[in-house]
Formats: sequence, C-alpha cells, structure tokens
Amino acid sequence: MSLKKIYKFTKRFFERQSKLSAIINKSRLFNTFECLYEMACIVFYNAIASRLNQQTLVITNTLSAFLSIFGQIFIHVSPRQLYYRNSIFINGVCELFLAYQMYQQWLCFKAVINDCSTIWTYYEVKNGDRATAPSHNICVNAHILHALWLFFNGALLAARNYSIIQMVKGLMYLLRREKERERRMQRQIFKAKRFRERKRNELERKIEKKKKELREQQLAERREIDEDYIVMEKRKLEDMDRQRQQLLMFN
Repeated sequence: MSLKKIYKFTKRFFERQSKLSAIINKSRLFNTFECLYEMACIVFYNAIASRLNQQTLVITNTLSAFLSIFGQIFIHVSPRQLYYRNSIFINGVCELFLAYQMYQQWLCFKAVINDCSTIWTYYEVKNGDRATAPSHNICVNAHILHALWLFFNGALLAARNYSIIQMVKGLMYLLRREKERERRMQRQIFKAKRFRERKRNELERKIEKKKKELREQQLAERREIDEDYIVMEKRKLEDMDRQRQQLLMFN
C-alpha cells in the first residue's frame, strides 16, 4: 500500500461529515491503533526478559488486547445507541487494565533504577544456559525502554480517554436527538389530535345544523299539513251549513 493510499484512508476519518459518523470513525481509528499497540506490548514483554512483574504485565497486556479486539468486533455489530454504550464500557475496562499496566511498569522502572545488577543482567538462551551481559549497557537500555513504554502507555491512555469522551459526547448527542425526535413526534401527535378534534367539532356542528334544518323542515311541512287540514275542515263545515240551509228552505 502506497503512502498516497494510506493518506487517503486516514484523511477520510477527519473529513467533514455527519457528527455521529465523525465520532464513530475517530473512535474506530483510535481503537485500531490501540489493538495494534497492545499486540506490540505482548511481543515486547515476551521478547525481553525481566524477572520482576513480567508475567503480570504479559497477562494484563494479553487480556487487554484480546478484550479490546473482541470488544471492537462486538460493538461494531451493535446498533448505534448500543455501540456508544458498549464502546464506553469496553474502553473503560481496557483503561483500567492499562492503568494497572502502567503501575506495574512504574514498579519495574523503579526496580531497575534501584537494583539494576540483579534484575536486568541475565538473558535466557535456547539450551537453558544463562549468559551475562555488560550491566551498564543493559541498565541504560532498561531505563530507555521502560521510560519509552511508560510514555507510549500514557499516550495510549490519553487516546483512550479521548475516545471515551468522544463516545460520551456521541451518546449524549444521540440521546438529545432522540429526545428532540420524541418531542417532535409528540408535537405532531398533539397537532394531529387537535386537527381531529377540530374536524370532529366541525362535523358535529354540520350534523347539528343538518338536524336543525331537518327539524325546521319537518315543522314547516307539519304546519302546512295542519293548515291544509284546517282549510278542509272549514270547507266541510261550510258545506254542512249550506246543506242545512238548503234543507230548511225546502221545508
């Protein structure tokens, strides 16, 4: 892979993009660097013999590296909200491992400074024999290596803290966005409810108006029927009076 491709690959993590994508990409970049770094720690502590705290450092580095690697695989297949929470939890656990590693490395560094001749003067060879080496050069190398490793572990601790801060920011942003979405949904539900109530009230008013019109129409029809009936009764009475008068005249 050429330098140009590597530059393009790393550049896209810091290009302008959506806030959540930028946070996730930066976190993935830091976590990938962290996994590679912890694998290098395992190689370093297995390659260089130290009789003080070596086994503890190798075990903690191995556990931290595998936890980080499997943790990244686990959190990358998680939903977005669980991605943030799982990342915060796993990075926090790895950070505890790293803090313990730094404490053990500091003990190693102090022990090398205090009694270099009994701690860093022997190397094992394949046939089981032990060969001595110049104490001064080995002590200087031990000082340099442990000082550098403390420095790089401090840098890794800062990077992991930055990653956790980014994840917390992303989670807070996501929760805030979820609250805003819920608020918008509640507002839309409230608007829809008001719209339905207004429509229902309009329909009720229209129904009442129709009922009133029908009632008035029925009253008008009944009134017309009553008037016709009164007219007919009057005509009947007039006819009966006329017939009675005619009978009286004939008699």
